[in-house]
Order: sequence, then C-alpha cells, then structure tokens
Amino acid sequence: MAIQAAPAAAPGWISDLFGPIAIVLAGQLPWGFRNEVWRVELADGRRLAVTRFADARVAPRIVSLTRDLRPPLEAAGVPVPAVHATDAASAALLVTDFVDGAVGAAVLEEPGGPGLVGSLLGATWRRLATVDPSRLDIDATWTRPAELAVVSEARLDRSFATLTRIEKRWLAEAIATLPGVLADRPAGFVHGDLAPVNILVRDGRLAALVDLEFARIGEPLLDAGWFDLIMAVHHPADEPVAWQAFASASGAELDDPVSRYLLRLLPLVRILEILDDPVLTAGGRAHWLAFLRAGLAAA
Repeated sequence: MAIQAAPAAAPGWISDLFGPIAIVLAGQLPWGFRNEVWRVELADGRRLAVTRFADARVAPRIVSLTRDLRPPLEAAGVPVPAVHATDAASAALLVTDFVDGAVGAAVLEEPGGPGLVGSLLGATWRRLATVDPSRLDIDATWTRPAELAVVSEARLDRSFATLTRIEKRWLAEAIATLPGVLADRPAGFVHGDLAPVNILVRDGRLAALVDLEFARIGEPLLDAGWFDLIMAVHHPADEPVAWQAFASASGAELDDPVSRYLLRLLPLVRILEILDDPVLTAGGRAHWLAFLRAGLAAA
C-alpha cells in the first residue's frame, strides 16, 4: 500500500514556498503527531515532502540535523530522503525528496506485515550501530549516565503530580541505577523514535528512514526498547511476531538480564524527556502519560 495524500488545494504557505512554479498536486499525508507533512508535486517534475513544524523554533536545528545525518546513515546502508534548501522566510519548513512507499504502520496490517516490519527495523538498528558516533555533532547527554540520571530525576519530580506514589518510587529507584548499569557500555547512534511510522517500505525493502529530529548518541538499546514499546501499546496483537523478527534481524543478543532491563527502562526515561517539553499540549501530555504507564506495567 503506497503512501496516499488526500488531494487538496495547496495552502498559502506552500504556494509561497515555490513562488511562480506551478503546483500539480498537493495533499496532506496521514501521519505526524505534532507536525504536518504534505506531499507536493511541481510542474518542473520535482516530487517533495514538506514538513511544517508545530514549534518553529526547533525547525532550523532539525533541518540541519537531517541534512548532516544523511551522509553517514546512507553510508551505513540506511536510506534517508535528501534535503532541499529553502529561503530564510521558510526556515520553519523541512523540504525533502518524496519517497514512494508504504508507511511501516500500514504495512503491519498486511499479511506477513508484522514480521516484515520487525525484520526491517531490526536490520536498520543493526546498520545504525555501524555509524561512528565520534563524527556526529548531536546531543550526547545519554553518553553520560550520571548526568542523565540527575536530569531524569528532575523530570520525574516535575511529573510527580500526574503519577502515583508507586509509579514514582519504581521509576526513581530505576533511574538511580542508570550510572551503574550503563557504565562502560559502548555508545552509538540512536534514532530516538525508531517506530513503524518512521520507515517507508517498497517491494519488501526499506525505502527510507525519516524523522531524525530526536537523534542522539547513547545506548542503542533505547531504539530497540522504543520499537517494542510502540508495538506493545499500539499493536499488541502483532508485538510478539514483530519483536521476534526484530531480535533475529538485529544480530544482537537481546535476551540477557541487563539487556532486558534496559529495553524496559530506557524508553521510560525517554518518555520523561518528552513529558518535560514545555510546548507539549494537554492532549500530548495525556498521550505520553498513558504510554509511560503502559511501559511501567510491562516493566
């Protein structure tokens, strides 16, 4: 199932972006939790994906990050859409090549889809591990476990009003273990949102990995645990098959006690980070609190 964009008249901000170049097709793509993404086809033959960010302040960093990460990820065998330059007036937009394919979340609904998506994401996780993190100019807070624990404890305190005492106690005790359990573990590239909705699939292969705005250097098991939690919450019936395929394609040992512990804990630490976002809406907060509680229940 290929990506579908509901045909629509191009909004003014898209028309302004391309000026005198005629827009042949414009349609909003059916994904994006916070940001809106449009497919645009131009008279000069270009087929583009245009993302407008809910928080325009973060846009320049995300555009730069996406552009800079493409070469090392492509070198690792992970395709990423090319970024197109825009003028200063369009600084809140990310314009990339439009990539034909089906969103991984839609592929899950097809026969054999859970196994295929799990396998593709497991293989992607394995390839991302070959990226040299020392060459990346991205957030490295997660490589400093003691600092990560302090920051996470503060975030937990700020979220305490929405958590039960038992939930807070478990999380506080788990966060306190981070410096010890992460000590001496090698850091690597972390996508930060490795989920079915962030891959495009074509002919049974990975066509593109998208949404790099949460990329960082840290413990790679964050990505693996994030995928499993997303599956468990959004696609519980498919999670066993998808996770088995992911683990097999990853080429890593993911069933030892330390790995199992980190696979459960690290996504919860990531959710505390999301909940601490000052521009998070009330609806977004409720969504991620439900995620946090689902992860706590599984832990």
